[in-house]
Amino acid sequence: MSNREENWICGTGSMIIRLKKEYDAKLYSLILGSQATVTYLENSAVGSTLKNLNEKIVRKIPVPQFSNEEQHEIVRLIDDLLARERAAQQAAEQALASIDLMKKSILARAFRGELGTNKASALELLRQVLAEN
Repeated sequence: MSNREENWICGTGSMIIRLKKEYDAKLYSLILGSQATVTYLENSAVGSTLKNLNEKIVRKIPVPQFSNEEQHEIVRLIDDLLARERAAQQAAEQALASIDLMKKSILARAFRGELGTNKASALELLRQVLAEN
């Protein structure tokens, strides 16, 4: 257990899974939280009124085994991919914000009557808006 889990409460319907030291907690947390594991648990839950899990079901979760080197490499790759995803998301959000500013700028010019009616002036307006942003 890490400091993050300190003071957590475990109710009667909860179960703690402890990994051996040779297992990378971050990797196996991702595996246990994966859609494949969730689907397995949903399909394996027992009970007619309220579905439940038990230790027998949880022990049978299909979990791949990796060497320490493989675990570290997988976590490194996942961290790299997640960092790239965050960077792409930030770039997309910045692009959307720029587009929003351009829309507002064009609308403001339209309301001030500064928009021309021919293609050349529309292209010139777009160049000006892009240059301002």
